[in-house]
Amino acid sequence: MCYEFGVLVCGIFPFFVASCSKKEEGLINEEQKRELEARLERKKQEERDLLAEKELLSEIAKLKTEDELLKAKLLKEQLLIEAQAAEQKIADEEAKLREEDILSRQALQKVARNRYNNTKYEKLVLLDGKVLKSAKVTQVPPVKVTFIHQSGVARVKYSNLPEEIRLACKYDVELGTLELEKIAKDKNDRLASRSAKIAKRSNQRSNREEADEKIEPSYRRSLEVSDTTEEKVVKPRGKLSVRVVGTRKGSKTIKVIANSNVDAVLHLNDYWRPRSELRVKANVPFSHTWTRVKIKYAVKLSADGKVLDRESSGRKSGLGGNGGL
Repeated sequence: MCYEFGVLVCGIFPFFVASCSKKEEGLINEEQKRELEARLERKKQEERDLLAEKELLSEIAKLKTEDELLKAKLLKEQLLIEAQAAEQKIADEEAKLREEDILSRQALQKVARNRYNNTKYEKLVLLDGKVLKSAKVTQVPPVKVTFIHQSGVARVKYSNLPEEIRLACKYDVELGTLELEKIAKDKNDRLASRSAKIAKRSNQRSNREEADEKIEPSYRRSLEVSDTTEEKVVKPRGKLSVRVVGTRKGSKTIKVIANSNVDAVLHLNDYWRPRSELRVKANVPFSHTWTRVKIKYAVKLSADGKVLDRESSGRKSGLGGNGGL
């Protein structure tokens, strides 16, 4: 029996040993597997950390780039502002120098023109061929020179004068252009101011008349209100002035300025020509120049057959002659 038990033990022991070795191998494989998984997980974590670090470095680089671009943009704007300020400073300095140069030339020209005034000529030939005999300089403005000569008065542009006279007066084309622009601007300002004053007076007069119509004394108020409204009657008023601006061979050039609060007609009755008529609008300053007018004439402003104002030779302007309307 002992022998049988021994044989049994000897038969089971190899199987038991083999079973234990298999279990140990299984445990080793599990540990290796877990270790391998842990190693893979660490590797993945390292890769994730590396990727996050790369993303962080990329964001930092991007922020640095944006910051550098912003700095470059601000620097560019600052340089542009400085360049514009420098250009404006240069332009202001050039304008100041130009203004000082113009003032200096104007002062020198004024001295030369004052020195040239009262110069006399027995015979002065202009560039257009006209001859002024026994001429004397009476006025030397920046635009035209006024001469009294044997046949009357003449205002001659510098462009029509001989070269020696222009040099004596230090004539400058730029200064002449500036003076013409100034004269035109002053004229437009005066006309605009006059028109504004006329319109303002007309509005004030209309407002006063409307207020007077609205305010009616109690003793004049009627018990019944009438539906009929009377139209406001405007009393025609007008004024004109005549000025001689040039003379030539017995004829004259006159400038007429007219103002009227109603539409009117401007008449010229010249001794040597048929009657001329021009329309004048209400409250609009009107100016017209007639050339080669003989001494016997009259100018009048009329509306609806009524003479608003009259300027005739011998009454106001004193231009000679007794002819008229």
